[in-house]
Amino acid sequence: KLMVPLLKFYFHDNVRISAAQSMPSLLECAEIRGPEHLQHIWGYICPELVQAIEFETNLEVIAEMYEALGKCIELLRTGCLSDKWMKDLMHFLEKNLNCYFENEAQRFEIRNHIDYDEVVEESLALEETDDVYKLSKMTDILHASFV
Repeated sequence: KLMVPLLKFYFHDNVRISAAQSMPSLLECAEIRGPEHLQHIWGYICPELVQAIEFETNLEVIAEMYEALGKCIELLRTGCLSDKWMKDLMHFLEKNLNCYFENEAQRFEIRNHIDYDEVVEESLALEETDDVYKLSKMTDILHASFV
């Protein structure tokens, strides 16, 4: 109950990152006390983590939260997400995929613009790298959810 609220500590990014990174370890510790305790802890962590991801705006923090969620799901295996959690998860993954496609279309338009030069390309390449990194973390969640 100490670390989960820190997922929404908006005054410092590293606090949210550390909180997210601790979630899989907390589940590993809870596993020792048995499956009932593990499910109880997961029932507390999952909705908070999903909600924190949904409202997070910092790319680095989002990526760490995606990675943490993927590790948690991988640890608990398939079936650990309730229908509501799965629906919420798929909703924001879809939203982020649509955002990626919109960004990609904008980058394509900018590259075909008359004022396009190396400086603009450098900026676009950096944006694209960030988007691809976020996508890779999203695929980790999808992989853990369906394997």
